[in-house]
Amino acid sequence: MEIWPESCSVMVKKSLLYSGPLGLVMWMVGTVFVNRTNRKEAASILSETSKHIKKEKISIIIFPEGTRNPAPEMLPFKKGAFNLAVLSQIPIVPVVMSSYSEFYSKKEKIFNPGKFIITCLPPISTEGKKLEDVAELAESVRSQMMEVFKKTCLEATQANSVTN
Repeated sequence: MEIWPESCSVMVKKSLLYSGPLGLVMWMVGTVFVNRTNRKEAASILSETSKHIKKEKISIIIFPEGTRNPAPEMLPFKKGAFNLAVLSQIPIVPVVMSSYSEFYSKKEKIFNPGKFIITCLPPISTEGKKLEDVAELAESVRSQMMEVFKKTCLEATQANSVTN
């Protein structure tokens, strides 16, 4: 994990806590588990995490899609990441990964060599935003990411066709 930033954790759905050794390791490294089916519990975890982020000056990596879509588009975003960013008044740094569907398929159990592109977009401020702004913020971020996703998917497809 040479590329993993210092003072960084990840926020995932709580059910991953119960996925054997992976869940144990995730718990040991400080992963934030959120119960998406229990709004009250999720809100409490987000509030605690917001305080922890400020106190310890850590970053949280969140995958707002929830589950990666094998189709060439992003799924609607879950709001937890945006709620946390607004509660903490910290910037959102969108990171876009192009599709890897040309060389990886969970359903078909295929994992071949291939290329994909990772793009870091400029930070988006949440300063002064309130929880009522979360839906609009999430859609705005998703739109920006989707534009880059489409562009980089095309670039990656061209790069993969040249190398195959």
